[in-house]
Amino acid sequence: QIVEDMIEQLLEKKDFVFALSQLRSVDDYTYQHSVNVGVLSLIIGIDLALEQEQLKLLGMGAILHDIGKIMIPENIIKKPAKLTHEEFIEVKKHTEYGYEILIQTDIPDEAARIALHHHEKFDGTGYSRGLRNTKIPLFARIVAVADVYDAMSNDRVYQKRSAPDKVFREITHLGDKHFDAKIMETFAKHINIYPTGTGIILNSGHRGIVLYQNKLYPESPIVRVFLPKDQDYKRLYF
Repeated sequence: QIVEDMIEQLLEKKDFVFALSQLRSVDDYTYQHSVNVGVLSLIIGIDLALEQEQLKLLGMGAILHDIGKIMIPENIIKKPAKLTHEEFIEVKKHTEYGYEILIQTDIPDEAARIALHHHEKFDGTGYSRGLRNTKIPLFARIVAVADVYDAMSNDRVYQKRSAPDKVFREITHLGDKHFDAKIMETFAKHINIYPTGTGIILNSGHRGIVLYQNKLYPESPIVRVFLPKDQDYKRLYF
């Protein structure tokens, strides 16, 4: 409900709505991804006990973090194959373009800097400034986690989505190399590695379906196993 209220407040801001409509012109994926990242970032922000005004800035910048892509040629954005080195250099400019676009509106600088820094990595290997650790603004550190998670969880023009368990392991494996560990751990609590209703195959080869989440051990959900009539549960090994 807090997230819904926050989005409604943002939609009352004229420049925000205009920027959002420009973002929609890039492609459907970029638009949907941006909205998803906004929602995920707000969930993290709420967990981190950010104040109302901070959440508003975070949501605004998170949803518009890829606004700079309106300046990238369409044939690069929609290319259904791996980018060349030169094309990737061009795509990386979207962080600079995004910041330049947003600072020309009435969107506060703290929110605009999310566009500039959301590809920075905690170990300093990101772009566009090569910032590291807490020199990366807090909001950009939050959006970095949400951005990678949503990108991996959905089909992109050049790559299919990854399974939820693979996404979870990738995000947590990157740990404090790419992300602020505290933010990553806060977000990881919200990831359902094996969503309820997911069909699975156990180590024993038996098939089952996820019934409930196991908050203490997220990689070990409660499952219902389907066994042939003549088979004994004692033969199961997890």
